[in-house]
Amino acid sequence: GSASGTIAAVSGHDEMTMRGEVVPVHDDGTLGTPVDTSTLGTASSLVNVGDRLAVARSTTANACVISTLDLAVTSHGTSAGWGTAGQCTQAAIGYSPGRRDALLVRHDMIDGDLNHVIATRNGDAYTIPGESRLRNPGNEPRPIGVADGYWVSYETGGTLEAAHVDVLGAVGTVVPLGPLGTTTAHDTFVVNGEPYAAWVQDGLEIARLCE
Repeated sequence: GSASGTIAAVSGHDEMTMRGEVVPVHDDGTLGTPVDTSTLGTASSLVNVGDRLAVARSTTANACVISTLDLAVTSHGTSAGWGTAGQCTQAAIGYSPGRRDALLVRHDMIDGDLNHVIATRNGDAYTIPGESRLRNPGNEPRPIGVADGYWVSYETGGTLEAAHVDVLGAVGTVVPLGPLGTTTAHDTFVVNGEPYAAWVQDGLEIARLCE
């Protein structure tokens, strides 16, 4: 967001219109006019990518798409799809500050795995090359950007793991974090440049991620 006007945004699915939308949040606490992002959008991931916002989302047709919006949340750019059509869910995006690319991660409904790719932004649109497998089985990815690339936490076989992915898309260190009671009960975040994972299992657990 910015110091005045639109300071935040919320991405989600409108049950009335059955479309994906991003809603600006103003500095006085009011909500602005929603910006339509796609037909039949379901789960979404919204990230500030420097001079724009990027929203990665899954659709009810099980396709994954990404597009960008201006920081004031008034207009929506060109959408680009990735992954296997009809099998793509849990679309997520991680951004490393200062870069022009982003890490896209998604779940495959048929194979049960997680796949990832480094997408490059030119203007308001992303160019997306071929994917690589991140983890099999893998579920509910939570990517976050750091100085040397990205970390992704995910559920696999009832446990939580986190993997480091460099800026070229190569998977490096994999960190086992422990049992995970619910597949969605985890997240990643950065404090003072350091990445952390948080999850729920007999209380709140937090771990700093390092190679």
